[in-house]
Parts: sequence; C-alpha cells; structure tokens
Amino acid sequence: MPTKEVTDRQKSAHAVVASIEAHAEAAGKALTREFESVLREREAMPDLTLVLKLFGRLLARDNGALVTADDAHESEKSDDDAPRAKRDEAAAKLREACTHARDGISAVHGDAALKSVRMDSAPPPATDGAALLRWAEGAVAKLGDTKVALPKAKKRGVMLDREVLVEDIAGHLPTLKRALGDVERERRELEGTQAAKNRAVERNDATFAVVAGVTSAVLRAAGMDEQADRVRPSARRPGRTETTEGSDAGGSGSGGDGPTG
Repeated sequence: MPTKEVTDRQKSAHAVVASIEAHAEAAGKALTREFESVLREREAMPDLTLVLKLFGRLLARDNGALVTADDAHESEKSDDDAPRAKRDEAAAKLREACTHARDGISAVHGDAALKSVRMDSAPPPATDGAALLRWAEGAVAKLGDTKVALPKAKKRGVMLDREVLVEDIAGHLPTLKRALGDVERERRELEGTQAAKNRAVERNDATFAVVAGVTSAVLRAAGMDEQADRVRPSARRPGRTETTEGSDAGGSGSGGDGPTG
C-alpha cells in the first residue's frame, strides 16, 4: 500500500503537471508578448511554452520514480513476514529441545552436570534466535564429546542417552541457521529499498521545488495569479504545494517531511 508521504507528493506533482498542461500555451504566449518589447537585435525568442512543458516532464519523471521506489519498498516489507515466521518457529523448536535435554540431564545427573556441558544457564529465549543458536551449538559440542564426563547418576539403573539428546538438538540447528540467514538477507534487501526510496524522495523534492516555483512564477508573470497560487510550493513541507498542505493539515499520516520508511 502506498505511503501517505508519497501519495501527498504525488497529488502535488500531478497538480503542478496538470496546471502546466492546461496553461502552458496561454502563459507562453503572454510572456512572449512581454518579452518581444525587450528582445534585442539578433536574439531569438525562446519557445517558452515548450520550456514550461519540459519542466513538467521532469517533475512527472522524478515523481514517477518516487512512486515506483515506494511501491518496491512496501513490497519488500511484506516479503519479510514468511522468513520471520520460519525463524520464530525454528527457534521455538530448538529451544524446546534444549530445555528438554537440560531437564533430563539435571534429573538424572543433577544440576552440577549442567556446567560440564555448558548448559548451566537456561537457553536464551526463542525471540533471540542468534543467541539461542550459539548456546545450542556450544551445548551440542560438549554433550557430544565423550571426553566430557558427567557425574554419576543420582539413582542406580537410571541412564541418559547423550547421543539421542545431541541428535535431538543438532537436528534443529540447520533449520534455524537457514532461517536466520534468510531474515538477514531480507533485512539487507529492505535497507536497499529504503535507501533507494530515500534517494527518490530527495530527488523528487528538489525537482518539485524548482518546477513548482518556476511554474508559479511564470503563471503569475503571465497574469494568472489564481493559477499561480494553486501550484506555489510549500515552504514548510517539501514536495507539496501550499494547497495540498492545507487540505491534509489535519493529520500527519505515516510519512514525514524528509526521506523516511
């Protein structure tokens, strides 16, 4: 869904471009008549109508690029949901396996045995997948090392199969590793689309300031004061006309006055 900060800029850009398309011919003719009296010998009268239309095309181009960048960023945001869900599911399963193993070791050999296999602290929460992964890898390395002896069982005849516990924990490690990698990749891609959007906002606002300012000045010079007022750029909110600024002053929406996400 397009963001309000971009749709506001889009409305303002459309207003300026539409004004140029509607009034460029009349404004160009009016200014040509004015300039004819000061045109010097061997000077050619520029095509003022075309110049104004070219300004409009520049704004339409840069505003279109902004809308495209905004759409790409919002689309990338939605792509993050599935990898994050897989990461959370994998982390929850791994933590369950770690907790089960830790409880089993404690029940059979006592809490003192946990320290020898690096499980004396509780596994990190599933919400911190990276920390949980490191904890589990350390535990698996110690628990699977036959050189690491566990204290004698608290009760005769009660035995603990360390290999089964190792397999149970280790079986979840690859899934969480992949999920964490996918989330990190999505994060980098999101940073990329955010940076592209920020650049598009900056370029749009710079072009808008010039085009809206020139258009307003040209229309006023041509005697079209009412039309000039409608496209005058806002001094407070970049990329907007003062008319658009007044129409949406009741709420700030999800956007701002500068490059944001």
